[in-house]
Amino acid sequence: MEYKDIFELWKEYEGIAMHFNELLIQVRYWALTTLTAILTGIIAALVKFSSEQTQRMKIMFFASLVLLFSWTAVATLDHEYYSRLLTGTVKEIVALEKMSMVEITAGDQKEKIQLINLSTAIDNEVNSGAFDEGNADTWNSGVWYFYLIGGTPIIAALLVSALSLLFSTLKRDN
Repeated sequence: MEYKDIFELWKEYEGIAMHFNELLIQVRYWALTTLTAILTGIIAALVKFSSEQTQRMKIMFFASLVLLFSWTAVATLDHEYYSRLLTGTVKEIVALEKMSMVEITAGDQKEKIQLINLSTAIDNEVNSGAFDEGNADTWNSGVWYFYLIGGTPIIAALLVSALSLLFSTLKRDN
């Protein structure tokens, strides 16, 4: 394959990778925005419409449970579908970039240079060359932090409401 053909194919692959990356950003953005809006709405409704503590905790418990399952579903969709689309595309781009390797001769000196190197350089920076080794996953620690930070308030609300309901039940029984 000639360099011109490799470059044209590389540009097309990069466009596909950018599309998948934009999809991932949109999924994460809308998940976080929706989560924040729903949590805010639940808190406002609890404060305004429910004066009885046990009733508030029941609502908070079930709402938190639904939100936790929803947040987990979004994370699973992200990891098992969208991230895999991006990972497959980037693996192919890195393989294609290797095909752009040329040997340059200056006098009696020979040097190999990879003409297209963008995704390879990004992979080396972000994933320590994992795509080059064939065992990459776009879910690095930053993505885990995103879902952990987003899920922490949900888990906290679930625990607080569950403990409150437990203690109110124990108090009522004694």
